Amino acid sequence: MNNEEYTLIQHQLLLLAGVCREMKLKEFLDRISISETIAPIFDPTLYLSGMDNLEQIKKLAQSLLPFQQEIRRQIKESQTKLTTKGNSVPSVTKKEP
Repeated sequence: MNNEEYTLIQHQLLLLAGVCREMKLKEFLDRISISETIAPIFDPTLYLSGMDNLEQIKKLAQSLLPFQQEIRRQIKESQTKLTTKGNSVPSVTKKEP
């Protein structure tokens, strides 16, 4: 692996972390769970035709949860370190026009 590849992977990981951090994965998985419960009753044919796809998406979301939890843990840890050192953590607020 050369330096460019190494740097590229670092940037890609940070990009993935930024995107994953904002995802509402728990809510998404809850909605899948509800769909799995009621879809077979209301539309068994549609459920059977989409079940494999839904299962794959569910597994992807489940596998991202630990990654998301680690991202949030690291952010909280960084903020705690900044606060402990006497620095304030800047807050993000929208400015009204």
